[in-house]
Amino acid sequence: MSLGDIAYDSFIIDKNQYKYNKTSDKIGSGRFGTMYCATKVGESDDVKYAIRISENDASSQDTNKQFLREIELYIKIRSHPAICKFFGWALIPQTIVLEYLPNGSLKSIFDNLAAKKSVPEWTPTLKSKTIFGIAAAMMHLHNHEAFHRYLTPSSILFDAKYEPRLNDFSHSKMDLSNATNMTIMKQDTPYYTAPELFESDDYDHRVDNFAFGMIMFQIITGRPPYEGGPLQVMRSIKNNIRPKIPDDCCPKLAHMLTDLWDENPTERPEFVDIVKCLNDYDEPLFPGTDMDQYIQYRTTIMKSTFMTDADEEFFKSPKINDDDVGPYKAAKAGAKAGDPSQMIKVARMKEKGVGTLRDVEQAFEWYCKAADHGNAEAMYKVANFYSLGIENGIKNDEKYLEYLQKASDKNYPPAIVDYAFLLLQGYGVAQDIEKAQELFTKMANPPYSDPEAQYRLAQILETTDPKEAVKFYDMAIKAGLMGANVDYALMLLNGIGIPKNEPEGIRILTQAADKGFPMANYNLGRIYESHLYNQSTDSEKSLKYYKAAADAELALGLVKYGKALFRGRHADADCQKDPEYAARCFEKAAKLGDPEGLHSWGTFLHKGFGGTPINIAEAIKCYQLAAEAGFVPSMVRLYEIYYQGICGTRNLELSKYYCQMAADHGNEPARAFLAESFT
Repeated sequence: MSLGDIAYDSFIIDKNQYKYNKTSDKIGSGRFGTMYCATKVGESDDVKYAIRISENDASSQDTNKQFLREIELYIKIRSHPAICKFFGWALIPQTIVLEYLPNGSLKSIFDNLAAKKSVPEWTPTLKSKTIFGIAAAMMHLHNHEAFHRYLTPSSILFDAKYEPRLNDFSHSKMDLSNATNMTIMKQDTPYYTAPELFESDDYDHRVDNFAFGMIMFQIITGRPPYEGGPLQVMRSIKNNIRPKIPDDCCPKLAHMLTDLWDENPTERPEFVDIVKCLNDYDEPLFPGTDMDQYIQYRTTIMKSTFMTDADEEFFKSPKINDDDVGPYKAAKAGAKAGDPSQMIKVARMKEKGVGTLRDVEQAFEWYCKAADHGNAEAMYKVANFYSLGIENGIKNDEKYLEYLQKASDKNYPPAIVDYAFLLLQGYGVAQDIEKAQELFTKMANPPYSDPEAQYRLAQILETTDPKEAVKFYDMAIKAGLMGANVDYALMLLNGIGIPKNEPEGIRILTQAADKGFPMANYNLGRIYESHLYNQSTDSEKSLKYYKAAADAELALGLVKYGKALFRGRHADADCQKDPEYAARCFEKAAKLGDPEGLHSWGTFLHKGFGGTPINIAEAIKCYQLAAEAGFVPSMVRLYEIYYQGICGTRNLELSKYYCQMAADHGNEPARAFLAESFT
């Protein structure tokens, strides 16, 4: 049995292998079954398991779907030290075998505190571990694109060492297709219910974040967040009435609380932000915390917490400076009052994590609000978000152009330069080199003196006014735009617009290559490969520079380095042969849209070189893209494929089309073949 990529079979257990007494071993019962403490045949009776048996109708499709969704989640999230371990399942009756956690739940601790009972194990260290452990468990869960939906003190249990475990995924979801189970949470545990759940079923994973904030408040204070019955609690939450944070609360936790229970879900920090903030904070969350024990626990937890690539980069970012918290709060108050200048300040601080938890989605929303108030910088930032889809998957080329045009119309310098580049290249707009040059000229000269505009203007002027091009390259270099060095060096080497000076050109290129500029590495590779500018052919040096360009994922470098590795020969000397690595180079170059890279990767797919699985259909797609970009060898390859029927059947119409295309590009064999085969 499987669902998508989830293989259920390997986790199926023989429930008869587990022994328990239905009376004496009963732990508890609920809507989804009865839990027993069990032992396993063949194992010591000291090894305990928690086994949940459901009396639900196993023939019900809806019941089975919900049960399998819970199993899917347990399997998908794998093992985590702050999540209850999963050992297996059976369908009839619906059975789940979990780790046995002997020290009760967080709810039982809260109940004992409410009853004025002594709870000696509830130490400052355990409070700290519980906050951090559950935050990390929730980050792990959310990073697996799942959310809990029923995060309450009852779903947090403690193992034999009194370390917390997140449990009870019977309400959890891998998607948002059905929200009916939230009714239970609204009725039974309103303390932890996010306000949007009282309004509609339109909610997302951030209901968990709200619940965590309320649980954290209860950990800090030892009392429920609200007094009164369920209806009174619901009204308080809906009306944005929040508990009073104690004056002696750790400032870090206090700031986190106010963000977590924000009525706007998008204002709540993600769990990755919470964990990062807690992990960076090396002061006690509670007086009397054993910091050595707590930090060791944090380290253990983090080793097993699943991180995306973006998370890993984020965790390398600097810690929040407490001195920045006050200015952030002041800016946010001004932003909420409708001040556009404060909106953009909040957006910047959110984007960089200054004085607050870093949250790119919230930064984007504040930039949008500032843009709606006419702020040109905000319009430009929104455009960039739409262009790159930074972290939140909002890439939208139409919106990018819309906001870039708005910012440019408001005379925002970076937007003008970017828009001019689009006009120059014809990306998303009609190509207009004359207009692009006009805009670059405006921005390259005082009062703007924009280095990027100087550089782009110089590139345009190379063919029409080389001396003027040299002037603007020099201005860009002096302004710190090191990339202009490569173009300037090539003009020196060729004596265009400036007296020819080959040694100086090589020196500048070498310096730029040493600083990691890919095009400098590529050009030096070409120079030492082909005996250019009085430089002796040097295969080893050339290959070194091509490799550096390839490592920087420059398409031209990837193609050159890939060719050398495939042939085992470069320039006039043998080199290491590595067809498998060559395949990776060509695949990357193809993804970057390089015509020769597309052709080479198509050849590998076509012929199976470098261990590449043969895939004629994908090879043809690569050839077609390269051909449309003007790469003649791909045109030739395509007319041969379609003529010979290598794709499965002959297609003389397409063969003639690509043969004509190659002939129009001056390919003599194609002209001869066209005359011979299609007349």
